[in-house]
Amino acid sequence: KRMRWGIGSHSFLRPVEWLCVLLGDESIPLTCYGLIASHQSVGHRFHAPMPLVIPQASAYVETLHAAHVMVDPAERKRVIIERARLLTKEVGGYVNIKPGLLEEISGLVEWAVPLLARFDARFLAVPQEALISAIEGHQKCIPVFDGSNTLLPYFIAVSNIDSTEPKQVVSGNERVMRARLADAEFFYQTDSQTSLYSRYEQLKTIVFQAKLGSLYDKAERMAALSADLAHSLGIDPRLAEQAARLCKIDLMTTMVGEFPEVQGIMGSYYALHDNQPEVIAMAIREHYLPQFSGDACPVTTLGQIIGLADRIDTLVGIFGMGMAPTGDKDPYALRRAALGILRILIESRLPFDL
Repeated sequence: KRMRWGIGSHSFLRPVEWLCVLLGDESIPLTCYGLIASHQSVGHRFHAPMPLVIPQASAYVETLHAAHVMVDPAERKRVIIERARLLTKEVGGYVNIKPGLLEEISGLVEWAVPLLARFDARFLAVPQEALISAIEGHQKCIPVFDGSNTLLPYFIAVSNIDSTEPKQVVSGNERVMRARLADAEFFYQTDSQTSLYSRYEQLKTIVFQAKLGSLYDKAERMAALSADLAHSLGIDPRLAEQAARLCKIDLMTTMVGEFPEVQGIMGSYYALHDNQPEVIAMAIREHYLPQFSGDACPVTTLGQIIGLADRIDTLVGIFGMGMAPTGDKDPYALRRAALGILRILIESRLPFDL
């Protein structure tokens, strides 16, 4: 969040402590944030915290690199990727670093030092999507996979210091990771003690939209619409109704409450745990697809039906209330819902009249 200090009008993410503004070898005495720019900068806050002089603009990157600061974001990303790949080869694994995660991690460090760490293999009993969410989203670390894309009990932590005792840094990261994964394990075990359907009535406590009722009301509408769509395709309407009623219930679980990005995914795991048919579990997982441009569409017909019913209910309800999106506001993501309907219909070649 941008903040302002003193009596000036300028705001920035952090307190600004110095300014270095150069044109060639000339210092431009710009005044901003209550400071006057000069040739002076500062190196890494631990490795080279003393002030240093940048003789000219062309020497900026080189001078700071000598002071343990990788100025170029591309260099930090390259170091992270190359070192992570080398480290994971030692344990027979590989990394597939998501661009957004790489962008975030590389922006958190001045001097990127990837380190290989591990966690207790017992945590692998928890669905790996939840573990990956904890590793990436909460701890800003990189998960390690084997050749079949199965999670291994290792992760890459990216340190901001080149420690003389890297084992201590690794140990600290492992300790924090252990606590976070223990949370995920606890949530999964707790949620598994109660069936999904037993939480169905709890959906009444979450308002979907004031005039359209709760998530329970939405699920009931989805069940009726899904049954109609299923009947048109020669699929058992009761199966579609069951999938529609179950697809939002994982929002009431502690796991999704802590890791919202695994909604739908955890619902499919809990459905299988409850001995629901696999086709219903897959529909719960798939009905959120596609979530963004370029994302995959549902593969199963039941997943396509539930996905259509979800989006159609939202579009009809919100438009029916006269709340169409404007040029700059689309709070219910109606454009995305409409595009999702089109993609499912076109790519799945469903015989429905739009």
